[in-house]
Amino acid sequence: MRFRSKRIQYVLGSFLDILQMFRHTACFDPRDKVYAPLGLAPDHVRSYIRPDYGNKTVLDVYMDVVQYYLAQPEHNLDFLGHALYQEEARVVETPQGVKSVLPSWVPNFSASLDIVPIPKILHVPENLDKKHLTFYDKRGIPSNKEVLIAAYRPLGDAPSRSFIEGNTLYVSGVYIDTLKDIIPNTGPDLEAVRAVGREKGRMWAIDTKHKYFTGESFADAINRTMALDLVYDELGRPSERGGKLDFPFLGKPHAELSLIEYRYQLNMKTAKTKASALRDLGLSQKLYLLMIPNTAVVGDVIWALAGGQALFILRPMNRGINQYMFIGECYAHGLMDGDIVRRLHLGKVRMEDISLI
Repeated sequence: MRFRSKRIQYVLGSFLDILQMFRHTACFDPRDKVYAPLGLAPDHVRSYIRPDYGNKTVLDVYMDVVQYYLAQPEHNLDFLGHALYQEEARVVETPQGVKSVLPSWVPNFSASLDIVPIPKILHVPENLDKKHLTFYDKRGIPSNKEVLIAAYRPLGDAPSRSFIEGNTLYVSGVYIDTLKDIIPNTGPDLEAVRAVGREKGRMWAIDTKHKYFTGESFADAINRTMALDLVYDELGRPSERGGKLDFPFLGKPHAELSLIEYRYQLNMKTAKTKASALRDLGLSQKLYLLMIPNTAVVGDVIWALAGGQALFILRPMNRGINQYMFIGECYAHGLMDGDIVRRLHLGKVRMEDISLI
């Protein structure tokens, strides 16, 4: 029922979305997490990924998903949005006792994670003046006339040079900065977490002299970062940029809101919930505001990778050969719309080849 409702509402966008939906289901064999949803996948996915329980390990099956996306012509690193580094979840075993150790960059589809990948697409109404008008196709199924555009383009149209050798993923990208400080989003003592957040937020604002490098106030930059700068529509889809959290408004009782305000509050809560899922607020050494995986630690580095529509947190393993552990996706406020490309053209940064293990 959930799949059907999402399909009718045009919320499902890819095979990765389907795999994400099945991530919380029970199964006998961890390979089922890919093979079972194949029946709901487009034909071109089923022609690429074929069930083989006799010869393929869990790593082989999950790697098939990665290989499928690497074979796509553009944005072929989207699968990284479904990977989150957790040391305890790297070993996966079949019922027959065959163990697989997953590289950090291969999503563990058998782990029931409440991960929400950073959105890649905006569902923009085709006619903004008639955005609430419902159209119907020939089958009588409601559909929204809309234009799909990229939510972020940190490296513009830089072509991907990603490939796999063994259990290593080779990618090209631009080093951005190093993680300096973190404000946790959750913890056993919520009030203590909030106290830490208020104190660190005050210190960060002082460090930036209350002005962010984009020209906006530091407070506005934080509020936009915590919503990933997105506005959501009534179907829970990102529909435009420029979203930010308004905490006094979020705290207003429903009885005090008009219908329009109530919808706006619900959409803002959606932005807050999806942005904060398994993510913390971070600050880099160059004072960039970040939304980072909650497994990131101070000293991790931020990279823009060719073929990716978000930024990424990596953990240096061997600096001499540019080898990294993949930690997760990252949002950096002010760096998601081509600023890195401009720096490349000016020679302020350079593309490098690195490896993920």
